[in-house]
Amino acid sequence: MTLIKSISGIRGTIGAQPGENLTPIDYVDPMIGTGFHAHTYPGATTPYGMVQLSPDTRVGGWDACSGYHYSDNTILGFSHTHLSGTGCADLSDILFYPTVKAVNAVDGAYECPAHIFSHKDEVAKPGYYSVVMDDKAIKAELTAAPRTGVHRYTFNAGDVRAIVIDLKHTVAAPDEIFKGSQFKVPYLQFSGSCAGCAETSYARLVTQLFGDRMYISNATGCSSIWGGPAATSPYCVNENGHGPAWANSLFEDNAEHGLGMYTAQAVIRESLANKVRKVMEDTCCEDRKAACAKWLETFNDGEANKAATKALIENLEAKVCCDTVADILSKKEYLSKKSIWIFGGDGWAYDIGFGGVDHVLASNKDVNIFVFDTEVYSNTGGQASKASNIGQVAQFAASGKETKKKSLAEIAMSYGYVYVAQIAMGANQAQTIKAICEAEAYNGPSLIIGYAPCEMHSIKGGMMNCQAEMKKAVDCGYWNLFRFDPSKETGKFTLDSKAPKDGYQEFLMNEARYSRLTREFPERATELFAKNEAAAKERYEHLLKLVEMYKD
Repeated sequence: MTLIKSISGIRGTIGAQPGENLTPIDYVDPMIGTGFHAHTYPGATTPYGMVQLSPDTRVGGWDACSGYHYSDNTILGFSHTHLSGTGCADLSDILFYPTVKAVNAVDGAYECPAHIFSHKDEVAKPGYYSVVMDDKAIKAELTAAPRTGVHRYTFNAGDVRAIVIDLKHTVAAPDEIFKGSQFKVPYLQFSGSCAGCAETSYARLVTQLFGDRMYISNATGCSSIWGGPAATSPYCVNENGHGPAWANSLFEDNAEHGLGMYTAQAVIRESLANKVRKVMEDTCCEDRKAACAKWLETFNDGEANKAATKALIENLEAKVCCDTVADILSKKEYLSKKSIWIFGGDGWAYDIGFGGVDHVLASNKDVNIFVFDTEVYSNTGGQASKASNIGQVAQFAASGKETKKKSLAEIAMSYGYVYVAQIAMGANQAQTIKAICEAEAYNGPSLIIGYAPCEMHSIKGGMMNCQAEMKKAVDCGYWNLFRFDPSKETGKFTLDSKAPKDGYQEFLMNEARYSRLTREFPERATELFAKNEAAAKERYEHLLKLVEMYKD
């Protein structure tokens, strides 16, 4: 009999031919479920075995759970443990990377291009997997016993014949867990910020996640002072010379300045995309076609496109066959998708530069806005702003601000196509990481508002308690954590804060920006602080309603 399957986008013929005497195991196809969102792997294992040897084609993202996805045409290496069909990634693996090229290792890290392969060169059977890669230069074979796995690599070309053993490799993207992000080198060092500044904690984290492909347009304010002191810049580069490209603009036009950065990149990359399509159409080389196709497929996926760009450049540089290829290579620094970020404080985002922020969000372009929300004009003397809360003492609000804080997040959410999140690193590190990664991956505008305690708050015990103060703010309901993701079909709004605990007034009294009002205007303080807490309770109830509203 002949069994024909069409599962997960894979078509093939398996099974018995007339007259063959086969067992049930001969009908097993390990490729089933390796496409779409089934999250299985094709590698070698035994029932209840301790190891699962399989190729890794990607890291990070929903469809990297098993380490392998059928839509990929490059292999990063072969690792020892994988989870099948779980919907969540395994934690870490030992990766074997065979190569016929020289390995450039710096401080334990290595840069090796992904191997190009075709599915027609794969063999997947129960307990056995093999693939031929890089135009037949390397053949990899894997098999497994209950407690051990065996690799065999056959080198058919190249002056170098080596295997890199990577003990840091992880199928779970480091971006998905806070601890993993901290193994990455920060591209923000030696800033001139105040001690304990929350703004730099956020900016440093963003650079750890995307710093090697990051553009930053920085509004005037505290973040421009510590981000670009006159003599030097705290932003740095890696060993390849890649790091954040930083520029400072004014309060009034910084958002548009950041949009300009995006537009320039978009125009150049679209021109390159047309040339890559031409190369793919004109070439007879299947490897070149595959490299071009993978780059185009991952065009809007920052992390995936980074690997695809490396593979494409290497392929094109191996044989510059026409002017189009030469032209692409002359602009190769623009091939990979850049991560565009607009940084600024609440004075810029809520007040002076709000018109620009609103314009950029409404443009529906793939830019990320990060607001360091101190709730006061920190850099210019501590004036009250639209981000300041009820009862807060500041310049021009000596008797306490009477009106509640502007809801910048909901204004952005009203468009329906803007990713929005409120975060507080000290309260929930995992939520912070998740929001930042989701915002960057979202193919459209995003707005992240990070709670940033400031010296102007005069926290008891000083700014060494900055992160702890964030947690107190969230626990009592003063600051709420949530995410709005328009890309989801259901459950677009996620409330990450728990129901407020007691201690709201105690939180206010822990900061002199509030407590000083009790000394100068005690009766007014009682009134405004009660109004502040009532507004916070109403806000939480409103957020619960948003969860229900966006459930379906």
